[in-house]
Amino acid sequence: MRNTERRALPAGLGQLGGLKQLTLCRWAALEEMPDTLGRMTSLTSLTMDHCEKLKTLPASIGQLGALKQLTLCYLTALEEMPDTLGRLTSLEDLTLDECSQLKTLPACIGQLGALKQLTLCFLAELEEMPDTLGKLTSLESLTIKYCYKLKTLPASIGQLGALKQLTLCGLLALEEMPDTLGGLTSLEHLTLIRCDQLKALPASIMLLSRLQHLEIDHCPLQDMPCIEILTALRTLYLDITDYTHGSRAFKSLSRSLPCLQQLDNLRLSGRAEVDPGQFERPLVAIRAEDVLAIGRALRAWPLPLLRDVRRDDAQHGIRLSTCWQALGLPAAAADWSNATTLEFFRVQQHKVAAFASGMHARLGAASGVAGLDEQTLVMIADEVLGGWGLLREWRQHSEHAGDEGAGAEGGGANGT
Repeated sequence: MRNTERRALPAGLGQLGGLKQLTLCRWAALEEMPDTLGRMTSLTSLTMDHCEKLKTLPASIGQLGALKQLTLCYLTALEEMPDTLGRLTSLEDLTLDECSQLKTLPACIGQLGALKQLTLCFLAELEEMPDTLGKLTSLESLTIKYCYKLKTLPASIGQLGALKQLTLCGLLALEEMPDTLGGLTSLEHLTLIRCDQLKALPASIMLLSRLQHLEIDHCPLQDMPCIEILTALRTLYLDITDYTHGSRAFKSLSRSLPCLQQLDNLRLSGRAEVDPGQFERPLVAIRAEDVLAIGRALRAWPLPLLRDVRRDDAQHGIRLSTCWQALGLPAAAADWSNATTLEFFRVQQHKVAAFASGMHARLGAASGVAGLDEQTLVMIADEVLGGWGLLREWRQHSEHAGDEGAGAEGGGANGT
């Protein structure tokens, strides 16, 4: 339904008891919804788009027991949601987009036990999330974008045991993530983009054992927590803003990389501080010591699935060939792409694996070689063939990092 002049819907709307879907688009003059809305007991989908003068929703909306999807877009005068919202016990998908006067969400949102997807976008006045958020035990996807005044997330977010996807984008005032983040034991995708005040991640991130995709883009992280036990991780994007101010994120990450053996997509980049009048922060070259730390980590234990490191640009990203001598590569490696360098590491690793297998074949199962883990076999090969001292160095760094900050839970998936 579309009407740019009418200020109200007819009260008889509630007589449409068999209606399943209602969409109101561009009712620019609409100021109120009839209270008879609650009589539409078969309604499963309600969408209201560009109803700019609508300030409230009728309390009777809570009577829509069959409603599964509620979408409110560009309701720029809407100031609050009715407390009866919590009675929508069948609601699975709730989207609030461009409701620029909405300052809070009602606590009763925690009563939406069937809710699977919650999307909040461009809620310019939203300052906090209700602590009852943690009661949404069926929630699988939570997206919060461009809520500029939101400073914190409730600690109860860690109770969302079914959550698989968490996206936070454009939260310019968000200063920290709750340490309860580690309670999201089903989380598979975590995306953090343009959170300009977020300088650290909680150590509990290491508990997200099912995490497959981690994207941190345009965030000024000063350090990176230990993530070496995130062995399910397949994609890792790390783009650090204010990198020129001395971020340690890449060097810290290098200590975890050798353990992420399922990783097949890696992108690393840094950005300078934004100049006045600019929106986009320019890409900068990664510091030589950080490139070397990443290169040593990848050489120490080449990732079986990883074929490339994106941003293969020494001026605006990371280029492993810039430290070819320190990595013990042949002179030709000065011109290699990251993919070529990784393939060289992989070939070297295969040689060591073949050597270890040969030892086992010569000495037999009774020798105990079969019981050694792969890294120990590499250490043995190092003593015989040389050239793999970097692995020992990495293990020392990893153990030292674990003693300093990882705690008992993060002592290392491949610890000695």
